Amino acid sequence: MKDLNLARSEAVKRGQHVTVCKISNTESCDTSANAEGWSDGWLVFVDNAATPGVWEAGEEVLRVYRDTDTTYSWKADNNLEKFVTYTPRGSSNINGWFTYCDGRSIQQARAILINSVGRPALSADSDNNKIYEDGTGNDLDCS
Repeated sequence: MKDLNLARSEAVKRGQHVTVCKISNTESCDTSANAEGWSDGWLVFVDNAATPGVWEAGEEVLRVYRDTDTTYSWKADNNLEKFVTYTPRGSSNINGWFTYCDGRSIQQARAILINSVGRPALSADSDNNKIYEDGTGNDLDCS
């Protein structure tokens, strides 16, 4: 969640678009339509919007997160399968959620929800069944 907050605050501070994209094995944005791809890591960069959501030469990289731990995974809903971009006003180009799953149990899973104003927030367990919900109110699924 800290990298989403970083992207949002840098977009506002710089007055430019800042994107978080899932990373490929070459440390560039993975543009495949695969929501599971976030487990490899992500890239935070100042996006000049020539090709939105795609890091290009000359665009400043703010952070690279490379994940090597295979005991947990990140996946996104279909809205966030490739990237999320924050505008100079701090809003996001889309709303959706990321699900974090680890090997312990579904009760340990959490979601990071991104609303239309761009604010990331942790999911809740509103029905008290010990399983947190996604952005539509359904129990998280780590299968």
